[in-house]
Amino acid sequence: MTAKGAIAAGHPDTVAAAATVLEDGGNAFDAALAALCTACVAEPVIYDFFVHTPKRRLPADELDFFPIVADFGTAQQIFHIGLGSMATPGTVRGLFTVHRDLSSMPISRIVEPAMALAKSGVVINHLQAYIFDVVGKI
Repeated sequence: MTAKGAIAAGHPDTVAAAATVLEDGGNAFDAALAALCTACVAEPVIYDFFVHTPKRRLPADELDFFPIVADFGTAQQIFHIGLGSMATPGTVRGLFTVHRDLSSMPISRIVEPAMALAKSGVVINHLQAYIFDVVGKI
């Protein structure tokens, strides 16, 4: 019996990583983690994940926190940058939680496509290049 499904991502290398893991016997969670890790290399603009903020909040006048405007042509979006905008990303913890609870392959195998791509380099598409230009101030 042949399994049927689909893989959707913003870059062909992200899709290829998930497909490779599935072809090697991994499950859907293994493929999702492989895609996530590869997307961090091939689609680095997507690292916008939920975060943990510091327990101790500084007064507003002590924060290095200010807005910049990213002009997307048809729309503008305000982003806040500076040290006051930093927090602890939750991606790594989430990745390992999903792996522990739901995956069937070793994490070292799951991250192989992302590692290979990071070493060899990746060609970004026109949209990703445009976004890099728009958010360059960040």
